[in-house]
Amino acid sequence: MKTSLKYSILIVTFLCLFFLFAVPAHALEFSTKYSIITYSDPGEIDDFFLRLGGEHYDFRDNPQLAASLIDRLVDRIQSILGVIPRDLKFKIYLRRGTLQDGMKAYYDPKNRVIFISADYASQGVLAHEIGHAIVGKYFPTPLPSKLQEILMQYVDKYLWSDY
Repeated sequence: MKTSLKYSILIVTFLCLFFLFAVPAHALEFSTKYSIITYSDPGEIDDFFLRLGGEHYDFRDNPQLAASLIDRLVDRIQSILGVIPRDLKFKIYLRRGTLQDGMKAYYDPKNRVIFISADYASQGVLAHEIGHAIVGKYFPTPLPSKLQEILMQYVDKYLWSDY
């Protein structure tokens, strides 16, 4: 009896900590054609779009303009890679500061989620992670990580080369 009570307390504690740190307290969402962006406060997404577009966009007043910043990037990456996955949809979770292990962004293929720091976002950083989402959706069997990184370097090199 005591052992099961200890395990129950341990499980409840773990779940509370998980939801405390893994899920934003007041998650807000913004949708585009390809993505759902989850953020904690308006300043976070404002900084994100500032870093992507080079100027302040009040995405609440003009959601199409803000969404086009993301969707145009996705279309460009699909064009570079020459792959267009069916029903492409992924999530973007914005955070402040650096992420795990000091990273600015990373892609979780299991959950199809891009985690990106609003403080360090750029078109190049986001494009790299979106490339992983596109490749992950297009190929039924995951590509080896080294091959994926070679493809993402190709995306990095040609992202805006013809502009």
